[in-house]
Amino acid sequence: MTHLSDYSFLQRACELVYLFMFAIYRVWQVNRFKCLHPSRFRNGELKSIVTLMVLICIPCQLYYDITSTIIKYQEGFLAIPDPAQLTNPLADTIITKPEMLWTPEHQSLVVPTDYTLCVGFSLQTGTLFLLQSFWNYLANSVAKANFMGSWEFRLYIVWSVVSMAMFPILQWVFSRPEAQLQNPNWKEIVPELAYGIELFIIACLGIHSHFRFRRLIHQSKSHANAKQVTRRLNYFMEMNKILTFCLTLCAASFIILSGDGLTKEMYLNTHKFTADLLICNANLLAIVVWFMLIMIFHPREGYGGPGTDTLLHTMQKEDKGFSTNGYPAHNEQSIGVAVSNGPATDYIPYQSQQDTSSLSNTVYSPTTASFNNQ
Repeated sequence: MTHLSDYSFLQRACELVYLFMFAIYRVWQVNRFKCLHPSRFRNGELKSIVTLMVLICIPCQLYYDITSTIIKYQEGFLAIPDPAQLTNPLADTIITKPEMLWTPEHQSLVVPTDYTLCVGFSLQTGTLFLLQSFWNYLANSVAKANFMGSWEFRLYIVWSVVSMAMFPILQWVFSRPEAQLQNPNWKEIVPELAYGIELFIIACLGIHSHFRFRRLIHQSKSHANAKQVTRRLNYFMEMNKILTFCLTLCAASFIILSGDGLTKEMYLNTHKFTADLLICNANLLAIVVWFMLIMIFHPREGYGGPGTDTLLHTMQKEDKGFSTNGYPAHNEQSIGVAVSNGPATDYIPYQSQQDTSSLSNTVYSPTTASFNNQ
């Protein structure tokens, strides 16, 4: 339970400020905010959707942490006298002031801050599930191969929507008076436990994706542009590896701390060192997870900077629509991802003006999860 670690809010707030500044700078550096153009959202481009979710989610979590930091510093602590040493103030037990003893002004901020935190959980887990769908698009674009079946892709889309709706619902259910009478901490414990479980599931998916990347890289060695293709795939495989490692440890911290909060003794939560250690660990890893997401969708120069569309353009020109095994390339595109043969400044090609004008002649085929011209 993060409220038991008094300075975790300040730590996260400082980290999130720098992370948000980096995210804005990175989007500007790579594509000059072109991914946030309204036309990109009308075309349903995955990169634009994820970027917007990140830029909304970080301020939501920042609001929660800044507000909680202000409350913690203004409310201060509470001294509980030792009955055996009432005349000795040094024997008093110092604890964080309970929420029930806060001023009415600060108590009125509890509900909006709790819901804001859950919105942050929703957007982050939704983004991570959409990332699983993005791997399929990446394999289609770079290696002209399928990373997953269309049913699996649709599953991640649905799962991301369900995940985004789940956390506010959990907050509402466990904030009701009858739930508060049983345990007032449930409104914090249960969403954080669900968040940890979701991160662990995504980490398991990341392990599965790692082996898919390895197989895809091995298959791409016979490609006409094998060196460039494997170089790019290796970059994203390494990003996925680091992301999976951080998600596993972050999930473990939340699950252990929240699971302990459901016990009667709450041994780990009542001991200051263990609570602070697990929360600091989760805070740091959560920032690394955000950083990895930004670097995946807005990669370093040579993968997402100017001129990186040359590889895709060359592959399309040399292969002439055929895959490495000599059969016509399926190039099944993910739902809501627009792909163009025209020049782009990013590794996710954007629709050119000519392509955009032809969208009216485009139809989506649910059986192939791709867009085909009529």
